[in-house]
Amino acid sequence: MARKAQHSKEELRAMALAAAREIVAAEGAAGLSTRKVAARMGYAAGTLYLVFRNLDDLVLQLNAATLEALDAHLAEALARLPAGAGPRQRLLTLAHAYYLFAQEHFHLWSLVFEHHLPEGETMPESLAARVRALLGRVEAELAHLGAGAALAARVLWSGVHGIAVLALTDNLAATGPVDAPALVDSLVNRYLDGFAAARRNQS
Repeated sequence: MARKAQHSKEELRAMALAAAREIVAAEGAAGLSTRKVAARMGYAAGTLYLVFRNLDDLVLQLNAATLEALDAHLAEALARLPAGAGPRQRLLTLAHAYYLFAQEHFHLWSLVFEHHLPEGETMPESLAARVRALLGRVEAELAHLGAGAALAARVLWSGVHGIAVLALTDNLAATGPVDAPALVDSLVNRYLDGFAAARRNQS
């Protein structure tokens, strides 16, 4: 078994997050424990407390890394669009990229939204800032279509997120075959149509 002196605290942190990511990806949140993470690293469980306050702290840092990966995934999807792509096409691209990330990294993605902090604790500002940055991508596109972008971004995100949750947990199976991308298309297009109509009525 490795000795803690063999690795710096920053190296231990990176090793622990990598181990936790592998465990969650394979087993889901229920499979995550300090004992499993430490064992995968080749250390005693107490070693984790040199770099994390507790398991919640480890999960928060893992979630931050997942949100960073999601943001990079969205940026890459937008970068593949032609230079003249308009807000609607860019919003559809963001929505589909979000669903694809959730599908490919389901357990890690789910952990971001399913993890609850102990009573009295709040989400760290660094993590909240990552969430705001993701919403900011949607707001930036909606801003080209008129006022109310902040609210509209949250409505659209909530809708796409809901489709992902229901489709990826088979909770839509009872309604028949599910084409989640088609649902995403319908949601975004119909919402933007309504958004445009409301603007015309206000002018």
